[in-house]
Amino acid sequence: MKSTAGNLQVCIGVVIMYLLCLRVATHPTCNVMSLVELFETEMKDVFHEYKVVNRVNGHCHQKFPQLHFNSSSELQRSRSAICGINYVAYALKEILKYQEVLNYDKKQLIGNLSFASHRVNDHVKPCLQHVFKHHENCIIYPEFPTQKDTYTLKQWGCAALNHSLQFLDQLVICLKSNCTTMSAMKQF
Repeated sequence: MKSTAGNLQVCIGVVIMYLLCLRVATHPTCNVMSLVELFETEMKDVFHEYKVVNRVNGHCHQKFPQLHFNSSSELQRSRSAICGINYVAYALKEILKYQEVLNYDKKQLIGNLSFASHRVNDHVKPCLQHVFKHHENCIIYPEFPTQKDTYTLKQWGCAALNHSLQFLDQLVICLKSNCTTMSAMKQF
């Protein structure tokens, strides 16, 4: 019995150390293209599921100019990538928060939103910061609707997800065209 408990403690210790090492790493070997494309695919699934669950038909009309990808210079591309992904991360957090209230019984949507939120915060953001060598704390908060009625919240979430997908598409195009200096793109 003591042997089994001791082995379990050692295993738990090793797992904890491994997880801490993953968290501390600065993602020097992240494959940004694969990561962003994977995240974009997951976001497409979340967006589709969101529209079905919330019965949102047609287009979402609100504009999000903060998610426009500016590619005029390397500094602007870097700033657009970092600020945009921070914006996406914050919007996902807000959407998840109100979906947990509006659609608490829709576990798959809530789980997928939660997973996407963790993916962007724990993997995509650190990887982009490494690749673009831009660590400015750029946080632009989405303008959350002042009206808290269900229709407005659903439309805002739909528009935020839609524009996040457009931003991710622009980011993928930028990455495919080597939009950062080659020295910053070691693992690209």
